[in-house]
Amino acid sequence: MPQPSHPSRSRAFALSALLLPAALVLGGCAFTDHGERTTAPLTADAGAPEASASADPGDGLETPEDLTFEAGAVLGTRLRAQWGDSLVADADYTLTTPDDGNGNWAYTQNSTQCEVRFWQGDVSSIGSGEGDRALSDAVLATWLKVSPDEVTAAAQDDMVGYVPGTSGSTQVRVVAGSTQSGGSWVAAARGLTSFHGGFVVHVTCPEGQSAQSLYSTLRDDKLTLVVGPAL
Repeated sequence: MPQPSHPSRSRAFALSALLLPAALVLGGCAFTDHGERTTAPLTADAGAPEASASADPGDGLETPEDLTFEAGAVLGTRLRAQWGDSLVADADYTLTTPDDGNGNWAYTQNSTQCEVRFWQGDVSSIGSGEGDRALSDAVLATWLKVSPDEVTAAAQDDMVGYVPGTSGSTQVRVVAGSTQSGGSWVAAARGLTSFHGGFVVHVTCPEGQSAQSLYSTLRDDKLTLVVGPAL
């Protein structure tokens, strides 16, 4: 199977080796650090359009108009995917964790000190045979160090941006919680079974700032999965 391509973040990295910066456990309908339930659910939209190919069937470049969970199964074998990093040119953010060569990097929003962390890489070691939604839950579970069943019980379907196109969307699975220091966080993930690819964005805010609010602001045009022909 082809692996995801990461031009400046090229080395595949086992997701199971990532360390979450704060210890988090599952509690109720969201993840928290103290076993309590959070009561501020994310706004989710599961009503994505059905996939339709924009390339000739069989040429390896089949690209859906929207990257639904179902559409991930029809992605062409000559395509690759990666996060579209628009924060690098945004003066409101500072690159505080440069790319470590393993598909892991992060920005800090100057005004709030919220962190926006990205990861992308090979997830063949945690692959799911049940499609992109199940793989997305498995990616989140590994990132958060909980079981996939716990993620599935708590996560919601949501959407971030998608290229090609100016109005397309990528379905993701998302969970939210709080940190031991009183802050908040949101984690969204997408697994692509076609590539054995995993993609995570994790927004963490200090006490007094809202990770959900920042995630909602970013997701439409700053959190974008780019799918295109492999080089």
